Amino acid sequence: MSDPYKAQSAMIGKILELLEPHGIEPISVNGNDLTSDKEELGLFINSMNWLIKEEIIRVDRYQGITRWVGCHLSAKGMYLLGRQINIGGDLVPMRSALKEAQSGTWDHAKFGDFIGGVFGGVFKSINS
Repeated sequence: MSDPYKAQSAMIGKILELLEPHGIEPISVNGNDLTSDKEELGLFINSMNWLIKEEIIRVDRYQGITRWVGCHLSAKGMYLLGRQINIGGDLVPMRSALKEAQSGTWDHAKFGDFIGGVFGGVFKSINS
């Protein structure tokens, strides 16, 4: 897995870990609060847009290019976070995998498993 996927996995984990405790309770998310690095801020914006388009999260409105208001998990997002995924041969609750992905300490194979688990959850919820 290339470094961009590793960075993307970590950012998706960071965003979902931020939203997970709130469930359907809307919160505001500002990329400038999560990073001051311009390149990482661009990754944050792309990750938020991807999560929205994949209907894993919902957002009421945007304020500028780095702030989303009324962010919360969708039903698909809640389902995804409730799944267990195979990480390095072990079944791990997605909620636990988020914390690990966000930390950025996994090797490439584990990040691949995490992304596979995210995509698998999205595809399974589409087909259900």
